[in-house]
Amino acid sequence: MNNVKVGQYIRERRKELGLTQQNVADHLGISFQAVSRWETGDGYPEVTVLLQLADILQTTTDKILSGGTYVLKNNRAIDVNDIVEGFASFANLKRCLGDTTYYTAAIEGVNRTMNITLEEYLSSQKNLEVQYTEAIIQLVMKGYTIDMEEARQIIHNEKMIGYIEKYSLK
Repeated sequence: MNNVKVGQYIRERRKELGLTQQNVADHLGISFQAVSRWETGDGYPEVTVLLQLADILQTTTDKILSGGTYVLKNNRAIDVNDIVEGFASFANLKRCLGDTTYYTAAIEGVNRTMNITLEEYLSSQKNLEVQYTEAIIQLVMKGYTIDMEEARQIIHNEKMIGYIEKYSLK
């Protein structure tokens, strides 16, 4: 951790949100001098206020502690063909397992967890692109990288591409 970068990031986020040091301090129940010390690199936020600070600054604790730089948890690249194959596997699951408890439990688990009806999402290219986008974003958030040209091979909706780009830059 670099205390100067951490402080610069806190200051940048605070200013982007139109907050004063006093506003942040009031939300956290601390002095504005403490916020000033963080921003000048003279100290770090206490662990006890870090989660609240992240909420106030509309960011994450890891971004605060890394000075605004997203730290990759791994260096794996996303293979868009794997994503397509993964969703094709869901589509083939009923054909392979029939209307068994295995099939029902698998689909119901996805539906409940994702709050969707997977079979509907597998029924059209437009809906599939939404699912591809969600899968890519989840992987990007876990530290994977994506080649945007490869993403464009399977996702043609520019709004979905925009979402991926937004999360890729975080």
